[in-house]
Amino acid sequence: MRFFFDNNLPPKLAKSLHVLVEPHHQVVHLKAKFAADAKDETWMLELAKEEDWVIVSGATCESEKTLTKSWPGDRLDTRSSS
Repeated sequence: MRFFFDNNLPPKLAKSLHVLVEPHHQVVHLKAKFAADAKDETWMLELAKEEDWVIVSGATCESEKTLTKSWPGDRLDTRSSS
């Protein structure tokens, strides 16, 4: 499984967690895969093209509104977890 940390979380946290979970899992920070100022729409669409990404965000309630509006809903996995 691959975990993607957005800019609301520190890159050092992603790097530290990656060391703990490799080689079975991967933790990547936004800055390691995209430009630091990449728009949510940009990186979300790119990740949606790939498989097995879990997005981890430290978004606050206000920034969650923007994040939710930015998500490409037509590409969301709507399968039930049960």
